[in-house]
Amino acid sequence: MIFIVRICLALSLISTYLFSQGWYKGEASVFGGDDVPIAKLRQQALTQARVKALEQAGVSVQSTEISVKSESGKNYVDMYSAFAQSNARGIIVEEKNVNITNSVSSENGNAVVRVNVSLDARVEMPEGKPDYTFTVDLKASKEFYYEGDHLQLSIQASQDGYLSLFQIKNDTCFILHPHPLLPATRNNLIKAKTNVDIPPISNPYSFELNLEGGDGKTVTEFIVAVVTKDEYPIGGSGNVKEYFSMQEYSSWLLSIPLDRRSSSSVVVNVVKK
Repeated sequence: MIFIVRICLALSLISTYLFSQGWYKGEASVFGGDDVPIAKLRQQALTQARVKALEQAGVSVQSTEISVKSESGKNYVDMYSAFAQSNARGIIVEEKNVNITNSVSSENGNAVVRVNVSLDARVEMPEGKPDYTFTVDLKASKEFYYEGDHLQLSIQASQDGYLSLFQIKNDTCFILHPHPLLPATRNNLIKAKTNVDIPPISNPYSFELNLEGGDGKTVTEFIVAVVTKDEYPIGGSGNVKEYFSMQEYSSWLLSIPLDRRSSSSVVVNVVKK
């Protein structure tokens, strides 16, 4: 059974030496059977290569694979968090020379797929220090969703702030709130210690889940809530784009000092009916 899980082990970052901004190379290889979708292996290798680039910049990630746990107690690996949650010490804002190759070999009569990734990443350091009194709690309405179900979320922050909500599939970041094409969502100010439903129960719009970007049977999505003490609209106040690349998302995070933002994430698995 596929479960919606909550991240129960936060990514801990420590600086092993003086942080240096600039371009850094990341390389990684992952292996899998021929029953594992090649797109999944490529995404895992890309994530690990990005983590290696962060480490080259002076950011030591204690674990490149974050264990997350469902309410049933089962664990699995959240590969996305190793990259996206590394924004407290360094953020990848640009990539170039991305090279992804794959090959197939045989081991004990079984096909083994190897994916290699190399890239150059520009790493920059955000301003300020985290405000540990500023917290965000994000919850999803179900343990798992079927294709065609509607996503329902609830968010609560410890302080007043402006809510930005994102759905991340592979390397694309979709804006859920405030949605650029829904004027009713533009007022994204939320009050401290007040539960907020997204979409609002009374509003006639919804987020229908699908299997796009998966293997046709299941897809993993990452929902990220970012609350900022000041208004920092991604793409600017006149934004009309519904989605951004991960580098654009990271550049937006970089523009917000650490003490002016807080975030929370949930992992959503969508399965075929």
